[in-house]
Amino acid sequence: MGQGMDQHNKTGGNTNGPLGACGLCREQRTLQDSHFFPAALYKIVRDPDRPNPNPVVVTRNHAGTTSRQVSAYFLCWDCEQRFALQGEKYVVSQWAQRDRFPLRELLLSSKPIGVGSPTFAVYDVGALLAEHAEEYLYFAASIFWRAAARSWGKGMRQFSLGGKYQEQFRLYLLGESEWPQNARLMIHVSSGELLDIFMDPVGVRIGAVHRHKFYIPGILFILFVGATVPREHDGGAFNSSVGRFMGLLPFENDSLFEGFGKVAREALRNPKSLRPEE
Repeated sequence: MGQGMDQHNKTGGNTNGPLGACGLCREQRTLQDSHFFPAALYKIVRDPDRPNPNPVVVTRNHAGTTSRQVSAYFLCWDCEQRFALQGEKYVVSQWAQRDRFPLRELLLSSKPIGVGSPTFAVYDVGALLAEHAEEYLYFAASIFWRAAARSWGKGMRQFSLGGKYQEQFRLYLLGESEWPQNARLMIHVSSGELLDIFMDPVGVRIGAVHRHKFYIPGILFILFVGATVPREHDGGAFNSSVGRFMGLLPFENDSLFEGFGKVAREALRNPKSLRPEE
C-alpha cells in the first residue's frame, strides 16, 4: 500500500486516507475507512436501557459489549458508494428496529405460498419486492465477499469463500458478471424472538457443498456454493430458478443460534453478565 496522500479526490469521501489498491475494483485510489457492517447497524443494536448500551458481540462461548466498529482502509470512495446504493441503503431500512420490522410486516401483509409447519411459511416475494429484490442479493454478496476478502482483525472470525467463488462474487459486485451460477441464497425472516445482536459470516463444509451464514437483526442470510447446489438447493432460494422466495420462521433451532444464540439470549436477559470487550 502506498504511503502518500491523494489530495485530488473529486468524488467526495475521505481525501486524507492512504493510497492503495481498492479491494474491489483494484484501482489505485484513496482508500476509505470501510466498515465491515454498515455503520447504521451499530446504532440500531445499541440499547439505551442496558447499563452498557453498546452493541453485543457474540462468540461461541461469550457475549460482551463493544463500542468498536470493525473497519479498515479497504475500499475506494466509488466502491463504498456502490455498496451503499446498490444494497445497504435499502436493506438497512428493512431489518428489525426498536419499534418495527418492515420486512416482516411486508411478508405478513401477503399470503404465503406454502406452510411447512405451524411456525414455518414460505413467501414468493418477487412482486412484493419488485426492483428491491436485487438489493438483497447484492447486500448479501457484499457481506460474504468482504468477510473473505481480507482479515478484519481479532474481533472477526477467519472466513473463506474459496478462491474461485471469491473472484466470481467480486466480479458480480463490480457489475462485470452475473450472480455465480453455483450459488444459492436463502433468506429467513424471524417470526419470533428478535435477538438484538449481529453475527459475522461463518461457514461449514457439508459434503461437496459449502454453507455460509450471517445474521443482522431479524434476518438470517444463508449462502450455499458448490457444483451440486443448483440441483440440491434451488427450491426455496431467494435466487431460485423459478422465483424469489423468503421463509418466515423462528430461529431457535437454527444451527447458528444453537450455540451463539443461547449465549446471547442468556447474556441479554442478565445484562450484568455483559463484560466489555477489550
